[in-house]
Amino acid sequence: TLNLRTVLLACTSYRGLVMEREMIKTFDGSGDVTVWLQKVKLVAELRKLTQLEALIPLYSEGAAFSVYNELSEDDKKVAAKIEECLLRAFAQSMFSAFDTLRSRSWKAGEAVDVYLADLRRLAGLAGIHDEAFIRCSFVCGLPLDVSVQLRAAAQIGTMTLAAIADQARVLVAELGREQVHSALAAVKVGDQRMMAGRDR
Repeated sequence: TLNLRTVLLACTSYRGLVMEREMIKTFDGSGDVTVWLQKVKLVAELRKLTQLEALIPLYSEGAAFSVYNELSEDDKKVAAKIEECLLRAFAQSMFSAFDTLRSRSWKAGEAVDVYLADLRRLAGLAGIHDEAFIRCSFVCGLPLDVSVQLRAAAQIGTMTLAAIADQARVLVAELGREQVHSALAAVKVGDQRMMAGRDR
C-alpha cells in the first residue's frame, strides 16, 4: 500500500514536471537556440537539476532532436557537447549576426531594454564584447531626435550603458507623447476643416 509520504512525493514530482513544461517550451530548431538554452539552464538552476545532458534532449524535438541523436553515446552524456552541437546547427553564424547587428535599429513600440538586450545578444554571437562598440550601436540605432540628444550629453563617452539606457528610456517616452500630441492635433485640424467645408 502507498503511504502518505510516497503520495506527497509523487504529487510534488508531478507538479514539478508541469511547472517545467510551462517554463520550458520544446525546441524544434526554429527560434533562438541561444535564448532557449539559457532558459533551460535557468529552470535547471531554479529546480536544482544537475543533469542538463538529460534535460536538453527531453525538451528537444524535430530537427533539434535529430541533431542530438547524431551525437555519439559518449557525447550524449556531456551537456557541453550537446550545447555545442545545437549551437553549431541552429545559432546564427558570426558573420550573419554581425550583418544583422549592423542594420539593427530601435523599432517603434519596442522597449529600450529589449532593444539593448538584442544588441548584446547579436554582439555576443558575432564575438564582439567591446562595450564602446555596443554603446555606439545602441545610441546610433535610436530615433534620430533621441540619438542627437544623447550624443550631445557631456559625459556620453564615459557613461555606462545602463545609465545611457535610463536616459534613452525617458527620451523615447517623451518622443512617443509628442507623436501622440502631433497626431491628435492633426486629427483636430482635419475635423475643423471638414466642419468648415460643411458650413459653406
